Amino acid sequence: MQHPEIMEHIKSCDQMAIYLGIEPLECSDGYGKASMPLDKRHLNGTGIAHGGAIFSLADVALALAALSHGNMAVTLNLNISYINPGKQGPLLAEAKEISASSRISHYEIIIRDAAGQIAAHCSGMAYHKKERFSPQCYALL
Repeated sequence: MQHPEIMEHIKSCDQMAIYLGIEPLECSDGYGKASMPLDKRHLNGTGIAHGGAIFSLADVALALAALSHGNMAVTLNLNISYINPGKQGPLLAEAKEISASSRISHYEIIIRDAAGQIAAHCSGMAYHKKERFSPQCYALL
């Protein structure tokens, strides 16, 4: 089942995703997909995709997959291995759930460049809160 309200929430409320130009592409049960352009704001000092930008893309894809369960969720852990330098954008991240319980879920996230080459591989965990998903945007207290 598709969850367009979650994609809209990321588009309008996730300030880091907005800044980086991350676009939610798909959110279905246990699955998230997002893309990110590669322009000057995404590059490190050697002219390739900054690891932090790639990490942020992976985190958004994980968030889409985790939120698809209907409860608020936060990333507990995200391990990333950079396989190939990101040189061709946009980058595409796909998060697939590999296991889930009522509170903890595990994901595999693959980030590919425009040529289809794997730029990074991640494994992550999300914690599912008791509160149901709300499209409300939150601000720092």
